[in-house]
Amino acid sequence: MAEVGGTTGESGQPYIKLSDLEFQDVKSGLKDYLKKSGHFSDYDFEGSALSTLIDLLAYNSSIYGFYANMIANESFLDTAQTPEAIYSLVKPLSYLPVSRRGAKAQITVSGSGVEIGPGNLIQGGGFKWTPSQTYYVDGNTSIEVYQGHYIDGVYISDYYEQISHQKFNINSDFIDTTTLEVWVDEGTGRKKWTDVSNIEGNITGLTGGSKTYFLTTSTDGKYAFYFGDNFVGKKPTHGSQIWAYYYETAGANGNGVVNFVSGTPGISVTGTEIAGVGGAWEEDIESVRTNAPLWYQTQGRYVTATDHRVGLLQEESGLIANVWGGEDNDPPNYGRVYVSALGSDGTFLTDNMKNSAVSLMKAKGVVTILPEFVDPVKIDLSIRGNVFFDPTRTGSDESSVQSTIVTYINSYLYNSFSTSFDFPRFSVGLTQLDNGIVGETLLVYMEKEIEYSGSPIVSFTVPTRNALADSGGLPGTVIQTPSPFFRMKDGEQQLVYMIDDGYGGLRLYREGTGELVDEVGSVNYDNGNIHVDNLNAIQSFIIEARPKANTVLAVGATLLTTKDGGVELVSI
Repeated sequence: MAEVGGTTGESGQPYIKLSDLEFQDVKSGLKDYLKKSGHFSDYDFEGSALSTLIDLLAYNSSIYGFYANMIANESFLDTAQTPEAIYSLVKPLSYLPVSRRGAKAQITVSGSGVEIGPGNLIQGGGFKWTPSQTYYVDGNTSIEVYQGHYIDGVYISDYYEQISHQKFNINSDFIDTTTLEVWVDEGTGRKKWTDVSNIEGNITGLTGGSKTYFLTTSTDGKYAFYFGDNFVGKKPTHGSQIWAYYYETAGANGNGVVNFVSGTPGISVTGTEIAGVGGAWEEDIESVRTNAPLWYQTQGRYVTATDHRVGLLQEESGLIANVWGGEDNDPPNYGRVYVSALGSDGTFLTDNMKNSAVSLMKAKGVVTILPEFVDPVKIDLSIRGNVFFDPTRTGSDESSVQSTIVTYINSYLYNSFSTSFDFPRFSVGLTQLDNGIVGETLLVYMEKEIEYSGSPIVSFTVPTRNALADSGGLPGTVIQTPSPFFRMKDGEQQLVYMIDDGYGGLRLYREGTGELVDEVGSVNYDNGNIHVDNLNAIQSFIIEARPKANTVLAVGATLLTTKDGGVELVSI
């Protein structure tokens, strides 16, 4: 507690310390001040009416101090708590908080010479979906659909040139601002105006005649837009009518939807290729607080890998992504920037979403640097071995501790780009789960599922981007398939395992007989690249690799998830 105020200064006059803002400190300081002033020396401050007045003054001072502190906090991005203050503070940084984003899915539809486009309806998961572009359907056709309900032209207001900096509010809590279209009727019919963020060069590409609008946030957390001033962007003529078209979306609720039904005559849905992915809620204030300064650093242009990542996630929320330069690629490829991304729920992106990400990076990036999309490489880190438990050091029973350990492992990393698995830190966290945990002898294995989709799996490459263990020339010590799988050879189904031969080759041997049948690839123990060819597998299987160390790096497109691979609790 601060030192009580009400002391005397060099002149002998009493004073109150301004740094004492707690109620009791203020009250004590007021009493001290009055006692030492010489005017109230005979008063009983505890039992008189003056005590009530002092309480009121102390309450008033404390409340005013608290209020002043809150006002100061709301003036800085680091400490502000209200959305209104956050949105106001990021406006000078040219940052627009991200709205909801509608999920997208890739489905197969069938029809006979029929067009289907944004005006046509698809039902899925209890929500409305619509094709993201116009498709001509003749037989089975793959199309992308967007989850959202189309708002077909909302009259916003007339434009009044007498109103300085007139803003137009969009009264929607569910808008996806990437779908917003603003139309202006200056007396010659409605014409579409362009969002300034879609202009090449952004504000530097504008003239006084550019028909653009500027999107911003309003004080209630919704969105608003305004027009130029005939110097930077065109000002609509007086009395122009303003209209808005956009989609309202259910956000992240559209993720994972797999069952779709056509609401369009002549069109039927025959299958789902990629479930709903990329849907997201509006950006929360903690995300805005973090991303706004990073966005300001880019100034609307993408130069470094970090610029590309921040910009991509601002434009395409609902994704998790990693971006790296060509100098960090394997092998190095200078003059390129690579991006790998998937939905926040772990779903792979549709082809249109991949192309959209690359197009965005190409439009905002440096001309001499070419962007390229790389599919994520999902790798599970299977953790196995013993955890030692001393029941005399804790009141917990073994089953509850075992359950706690499994939960800890399975939730430690999930679809994590660029976040390496730091085993020492993981181990420390493990031993802190319970006082009875006294040690561990765990090993980490990298697992990659190779999925069978109807066509034989002939060849594939797994770039683990981590050095693998020393085989010592012993077969099967580094690479193996934990379970057998079927492959075709000369018209015959063979149940086989795959192992490394200890010298960089990959071999198959038959289940039951142990007969070595084929060499089907190679492994580079130094960089962790596993390449398989001439396999002809006809079912999914898991290939497993033992890394050189328990710490596993997440590099490039590598996406890490931890899982319990059979951890056993051993009582000592």
